[in-house]
Amino acid sequence: MNFDISALFSYPFIVFWLIGLGVTYFLGEKYVQPSIDKLVLEVTKKVNKFASKDEIEDWNLVTDFDFPGGEKIGRIERFVLYFGILFGNGILIGAWLTFKVAVKWESWSNIVKVPMKDDKGDPDAFGFVLRRYWGTLVYQRFLVGTGLNLLYAGLGVFIGNVLFWILQTIKPIP
Repeated sequence: MNFDISALFSYPFIVFWLIGLGVTYFLGEKYVQPSIDKLVLEVTKKVNKFASKDEIEDWNLVTDFDFPGGEKIGRIERFVLYFGILFGNGILIGAWLTFKVAVKWESWSNIVKVPMKDDKGDPDAFGFVLRRYWGTLVYQRFLVGTGLNLLYAGLGVFIGNVLFWILQTIKPIP
């Protein structure tokens, strides 16, 4: 059985592409960032339990930023994953995930490296703990964001395909 790729670009199928893409976009906008914000709050609560007031201010300075770069990358990622799943292109999905890991690798390794010494020349134990928490936070944000984007892209493709299948059962498209 040969599959006609031009069928994917036919009028009814494109409508369901767009519906699935809309579902993916909506779920991502509604749930990914709040999930990541909740994660940051949980790690910050742990840091607040053992840190001094000055150390908490330092932690908040490092972790509390309004930088939209991650959200924009997340939106791009949802589209890449959506079309990768829709067309069954595992290479596209694998290439994207490989690219993301390669880019993040350097930042992770710099964040969690063994700390330098403090002013007295002693190992900075608190700095090590903060770096460990910060590294964990960066890693968790990466995994949770990517995992949710993958889930929502798959769900968008699934919903679009189910709606297309329902239309086909009601009124078959020649």
